[in-house]
Amino acid sequence: MKRHIIYFVILLFAYSAYSQAVKGGSNGTDKPILQSEDRLVTHLNSPADNTSTTESEYFNEAIKKYDAKDYKGAIEYFSKVIELHNLFYAEAYYNRGVVKFKLEDYKGAVADYDESLKVNPNFAEAYFNRGNVKLKTGDKSGACLDFTKAAELGYIKAKNYMKDYCK
Repeated sequence: MKRHIIYFVILLFAYSAYSQAVKGGSNGTDKPILQSEDRLVTHLNSPADNTSTTESEYFNEAIKKYDAKDYKGAIEYFSKVIELHNLFYAEAYYNRGVVKFKLEDYKGAVADYDESLKVNPNFAEAYFNRGNVKLKTGDKSGACLDFTKAAELGYIKAKNYMKDYCK
């Protein structure tokens, strides 16, 4: 009996942790997105939801390139998405910023996160990742401002970073 209770408690904690991870991010929609700063948004979110086949193909190809660790190819395809439909693709700017961060192009990553936030000012992950870049490049106060904004938008991971880096 005790063993069953212990298993139940463990399952309850695991489910709770999973639920928090899924709820941890929001990009202005009710669709969950991936939290980790090196993971890409893998869905398109345009206000009209009328992405062309070409845009969707480019977006999906960019994700494939990223998964294959062809970061320059991923940047190329995310850039094509942006060129075709830049008013609606906060996700393409965001993802291109993730790739540029991986390539240690911190200035380029910040520029892409800035553009992402112009398109969608409620994109918590973009604030969080821009904060990571700022932290990496020594701009602790700028990083803390971004972590604070991401936390205000409900991004749980940002709250933990605030505790660790913004004392």
